[in-house]
Amino acid sequence: MWKVDDSSIEFQASKSDETIAGLLFRYTHLLGDSIRRAELQRRFRALGAFAENGSFDEAAVAAVWAADDLHDAHNALMELVALGLVELARSSFGTAAEANSAVRYTLNGPLHAYTRALLLETDEQADARARHAAHYLAAMREADEGGHFPTMRADLPQILAALAWAGEAGALKMLLALLGESANLLAQFGAARERAAAAERAVALADERGEPETVARALGTRANAYSDLATVQGEDRGARLRQALADAVQAVALFAAVQHPVYLEIGARVLRGIRDEIVRAFGAEAFAAWWAEITGGQPIPEWLAAAPVVPPPEEGQRLANLLAAWMQTPDWASSEQYITEHQGDLLTDAAEAVMGMLVEANPGNEMVEQHAALLRRCRAVGVAAAYGGGATDENG
Repeated sequence: MWKVDDSSIEFQASKSDETIAGLLFRYTHLLGDSIRRAELQRRFRALGAFAENGSFDEAAVAAVWAADDLHDAHNALMELVALGLVELARSSFGTAAEANSAVRYTLNGPLHAYTRALLLETDEQADARARHAAHYLAAMREADEGGHFPTMRADLPQILAALAWAGEAGALKMLLALLGESANLLAQFGAARERAAAAERAVALADERGEPETVARALGTRANAYSDLATVQGEDRGARLRQALADAVQAVALFAAVQHPVYLEIGARVLRGIRDEIVRAFGAEAFAAWWAEITGGQPIPEWLAAAPVVPPPEEGQRLANLLAAWMQTPDWASSEQYITEHQGDLLTDAAEAVMGMLVEANPGNEMVEQHAALLRRCRAVGVAAAYGGGATDENG
């Protein structure tokens, strides 16, 4: 156990006791005069809001610190770097500029454990983590609107940390907003399981509140998460799709009950997409059986009864070639341009059926799975919204 001043803060660290002792000394003695020291200590503690093993930029730090003066925030951060209490991060995507055009910083294992332990000992944690989540929600929205969505990949650990905090804190509005804005990021960069876990927490929180529209939104969000999770290697595809179907059926029923036409239409599109996945993977009989079991034997609505279109071989190959070309586009902007130019062919039941076959023929292929999720998203909310050019609600 290590103690900071006279408090009983405990934390685990992998480095030597000498390293921890050095952190203690630097925190308590090397931060300037008493007034300046107290403010730098507060700011250092607030860094515990960031994710372990994740990096962050100065804008995020300023947001967490609630700093109006960005120049002052920069100077304070440089002081902490000079003292070895914050480290410059080397981006895994090349240079920091290539990652998101900003210098990035990080806290190693002992530093992060130390800041988190310090933060837990104060009444500052809730505000710091709320500001952290709000910053990354705004950053996701800005990235979508600006068309530079892929740059948020470097911030994936922070998005996951924000989701975890929102779930733990019971901040349902923030949790649903984060899940909606980060749906593509989580699906496309290997965080489908984390997305599903956060969606499960959202449903639990919504059930506690008992507001039908909120429950429906949470169920729609979880339906989409389960649908994407079904394509992940190692998951029970049938079980996940059945869960997705159950959630989507309940969401549509609730949206119909509260007479919310916009969400009802989005929910219906989600439900049709899940139906198509089930029919492709397990057949129309399985869909009919699952529907009967979930609804207590209610007839399948006419708008949902049609089976997905399976194109003839020549047409299927043509669509497969178009999909392959789309998946091979070099960047996000080119990808959006390609599917926009070919949406008459690709935003169709036939193309989605072919994409489903490609997923089944290439198990564990992340590129194919990611594009399958993106294609579903494009069909559900439109190309512009899926790529970040337009606002939408992922109820979903």
